[in-house]
Order: sequence, then C-alpha cells, then structure tokens
Amino acid sequence: GDVPVQRGDRRKAAQALPNDYPCARALGAALYRAGQGEEAVRQLEAAAALQKSCPSVWLFLAMAHQKGGRGDKAKEWLDKARAWIEQAHKPKPKGAADKNDPSWDDLPWTEHAALELLQGEAEKLIEKGPAKP
Repeated sequence: GDVPVQRGDRRKAAQALPNDYPCARALGAALYRAGQGEEAVRQLEAAAALQKSCPSVWLFLAMAHQKGGRGDKAKEWLDKARAWIEQAHKPKPKGAADKNDPSWDDLPWTEHAALELLQGEAEKLIEKGPAKP
C-alpha cells in the first residue's frame, strides 16, 4: 500500500528552503514514489515554477497525473519533457546555454541516466492507459 512520507529530511528541507529547486524536486519525487500522488503533484508544480527547464519534474508530473486518472494532463507533461530532451541533444553555440536552460552536454552523466530511466518509466506507464480508480 501507500507509505506516507514522514516529516523527515526532505520535507523539512523543502519547508526551510521553499525556493530551493533541488529540495522541492526531491520532495515531489519522494511523495510520488510513496504513492501520495495529489501531494506530489502540488509539490512538483511548485518545483517546476522555480526552474525554467526541469524535465525530470515534468516526467514525475506526467506519471503522477497518469496515476491520478488524468491521462490528458499526463500526456502534456510527457510531451513537454520529450521536446526538451530532444532540443537539449542539439548542439548549441558556445556560451549560449544558461544554468536554467542547460543543453544535454551541460548536464552531469547522472542526470542523463536519470532522465533516460524516468522517460522510459513514464512512457511505459502512460502507454498502459488510464489508472483504475
């Protein structure tokens, strides 16, 4: 069953640093993984508001919406993440990237791996169709 996310380190960090994107993203992902979909959506939307480009958040939003029975919204977030990943792979002129809109080459390899795994997970979940209430 669902496991509630305790008022632990991630929640405390996100509360103490409400404008910190990594904290907001980590808490949103933890809430999603704990089966707390609606709270995850709220937290992930807050994280998305803090950073221009956040494809991992968009992928978690796609999955949370899918599990919440909102397939159209899930598809929108998945399409947004796919479009970002596709454009990020395109070469950019030197100095054109900024920290809020990095190119693929600006990301650490761990982020590459995480995005590839999350994209596959989101695509598989959304292809299955709407969640059963």
